[in-house]
Order: sequence, then C-alpha cells, then structure tokens
Amino acid sequence: MIGGALRLFLLLFYFLLNLFFCYMTKDNVIQSIKELYRTILEREADIDGLEYWTKKMLDGNLSLDDIRKEFYNSQEYQQI
Repeated sequence: MIGGALRLFLLLFYFLLNLFFCYMTKDNVIQSIKELYRTILEREADIDGLEYWTKKMLDGNLSLDDIRKEFYNSQEYQQI
C-alpha cells in the first residue's frame, strides 16, 4: 500500500511541476529575475543582465534556483 501511495504522490507531484513550468511565460521569468536582483543584489536589474539571465532560463540552460545561486556567488553580492 505504501508503494502505491508513493507512486500516486510522485505522479501528482510531477503533474503539478509540469503545470508550473507551462505557466512560466517570458513575462513571469522576467519578473522573477527582477525580484532576484532586488532581493539579493539590492538594486534594479540592468538591461544587459536581465536579458542574459532571461535567455539562459528560457533556453532551459538554468533554472531560477540556479540563477539565485549565481547571484549569491557573484562578486557583486560579496561586496554588499
């Protein structure tokens, strides 16, 4: 029974995860990255940086969590 419940949970989890990524439009990605700039780097996003990170995420090369880690590991963050 536990195996069946676990399978059902994982199926639901992956279904919800797919729904989430289906709704990650370019506008949502841009807003999420802008929020990372504000909360982590304590400034507004510059145009070049915003375009760079947006492209990385939309191309599937990085997740929002990957970008968050990059911000925390950046030299700019270390100087805040």
